[in-house]
Amino acid sequence: MTSANPTGSSVPSKITIPPPAGPPTEALRSERMRQLIEKVYHGDAEAALVDLADIGEFAVAHLDRDYFAGHLRQRHGVELTDEMWEALQQHLEGYNKHVSGYMVPDVQRMFAVEAIHAAGILAQETPRQ
Repeated sequence: MTSANPTGSSVPSKITIPPPAGPPTEALRSERMRQLIEKVYHGDAEAALVDLADIGEFAVAHLDRDYFAGHLRQRHGVELTDEMWEALQQHLEGYNKHVSGYMVPDVQRMFAVEAIHAAGILAQETPRQ
């Protein structure tokens, strides 16, 4: 599979990854992503995520291992081990849903309004008619 780079991101203009011999399984997709992150991003998954968001034209928020390590160290005096991180990873998939519904049910719309105003697209939110 070869992918062109129309966005000007840090991703090389061509990446060659041999195609799978059938529909890709979750394990195969994970392995291919690991290879891509290692080969193209030299292990920097955050940079890969940011480029993917740029190319896919979406916004992304994330909590990485360093965030959890800092939280545990600063608030609880606990050092995050590889075993702890492995256990935590199983519970990270719900982050988007959590953020979207936590205390302020419309947090995504509120952020969109702020970003639109900061970009100078609208001076104020127009009420629905």
